[in-house]
Amino acid sequence: MITFRHILPVVIIALVAMVFSACSTGTTSFTASQTSPLNTIRTFAMQLDSNHIEEAMAYIIHPTGRNFMAAERGDLSDELARLRRVIQQRSITKVLPSTERDKSTTTIVEFGYMKRITFTTTQLDSKWYITSISDGGSE
Repeated sequence: MITFRHILPVVIIALVAMVFSACSTGTTSFTASQTSPLNTIRTFAMQLDSNHIEEAMAYIIHPTGRNFMAAERGDLSDELARLRRVIQQRSITKVLPSTERDKSTTTIVEFGYMKRITFTTTQLDSKWYITSISDGGSE
């Protein structure tokens, strides 16, 4: 008969192995969401890096707070494809302090220790959206 006393050491060993395996990967995870400016930027960059340009457009709104019209979305799609090539396969290596204004922030994000891009995000309802992206050049 198997008792709790027999199973407990196996469970403890399995839990310790999971903890060591999680610690040894060295990766930091985050939940894809629009609850903060940085999460919105990270999720947007992740969508671009995965070549999901249409999904990435869901995180961008017009500076006035409205969604883009169809013609504007076509132009935006080309610009996002260019931006995808710029940040492709580069992780976020530095986030410079953001400048905050009323429900709006400007954050400079460095990709791959080389490329700096400035994002302006705005809070609309309870979600954050990107309203402006400017290429800050290489460092």
